[in-house]
Amino acid sequence: MTQEVFLRALRSLPRFEDRGLPFTVYLLRIAANLARDRRRSLPTRAVVTADVPEGSAPAEAAEEVAVRNERRRALIGALDRLSPDHRAVLRMRILEGRSTREVAALTHRNEPAVRQLQVRALAALRLELSRGDEG
Repeated sequence: MTQEVFLRALRSLPRFEDRGLPFTVYLLRIAANLARDRRRSLPTRAVVTADVPEGSAPAEAAEEVAVRNERRRALIGALDRLSPDHRAVLRMRILEGRSTREVAALTHRNEPAVRQLQVRALAALRLELSRGDEG
C-alpha cells in the first residue's frame, strides 16, 4: 500500500497545490483515500465460519459457535424490525464505512440530520435487541 501511495502522489504531483500544510498531510490524504477504496472493494457480506479455537474442546467450540449464531440471528432479526431509514443509515455508516457527508449526499439529508438518524437508529436497535432478550 505504501508503494501505491507514493505512486499516486508522484502521478498527481502536477495537480498538487501548496496550501501551507506539510507535504505529509497530502500523503496521508492519499493513503486514507486508498484505504477507503480498498475497504469498499471488499465483499459487503460477512462470512461466518465455525472454526474451532485452538486448544478448546470440541463441545466448548460447538457451544461458542451456537452462541455466536444465536447472537447473529438476534442481530439480523432486530435489524429487520427497524425502519428502512434506520437500516439504511446503519448499513451505510457502519457496514460500508461511509462518512456522514457521503450518507447525507446519498440520502438527500444534511449532515446533522444523518448523525441524528444514526443515533436514533442505534437506540432503536438496542431496544429491539433488548426486546429479543425478554421474549
